[in-house]
Amino acid sequence: RWFDPLQDWGMNAIRLLVTWEGIEPERGRYDRSYLERVASLAREAGERGLAVVVDFHQDLYARAFGGDGAPTWAVTQPGRAATGREWFWYYAMSRGVQASFAGFWRDDGGLRTAFLGAVAEVMTTLAPLDAVVGYDLFNEPMVPQSSARGQAGRRCFPGIVRCVSGTLPPGASGQGDTDDDADDRGEFALLLAWRGGDEVAAGQLFGRHYH
Repeated sequence: RWFDPLQDWGMNAIRLLVTWEGIEPERGRYDRSYLERVASLAREAGERGLAVVVDFHQDLYARAFGGDGAPTWAVTQPGRAATGREWFWYYAMSRGVQASFAGFWRDDGGLRTAFLGAVAEVMTTLAPLDAVVGYDLFNEPMVPQSSARGQAGRRCFPGIVRCVSGTLPPGASGQGDTDDDADDRGEFALLLAWRGGDEVAAGQLFGRHYH
């Protein structure tokens, strides 16, 4: 029923959000009921003629900081949770958010590797569904604000794309790029497209075929 009005509104695609916390609430244990619910939603969207772009979502890295995304076990430094409409400033103001992102990009304790495993698990679960046309691998990825750390984060991102591309179903292809206009913010945009030349996801930017 969630998708029933969308065709009447002239839409032909949805951005289906998933979180690492939902996929892997405990390290090494994937929540099958969560994955099955995601698959059910994608299937129901496809039955209504909606293309699905799966978004591995995060805000402020994790729920522990007042956002969403990473599970508690992937938080490397605790911090106060953001409240109110000014939550976005915590990307720069929270030492816990900054330290946790830094640890993730460095793959401290295998965190980034674990995230890739969760991504692969979702892709494997959804591979049979034709409605799934692409993936946004990491919503609004941030890095610590210093330029040196930012450049380190940028260097690791193509490696993520290569690793994830290796998990795609047959016939799929992956491509990653950075947002050159976001240098000062240390922010990236990531594109993963498949099935012909259709562009399906780049941060919150969608190709001309989906609206």
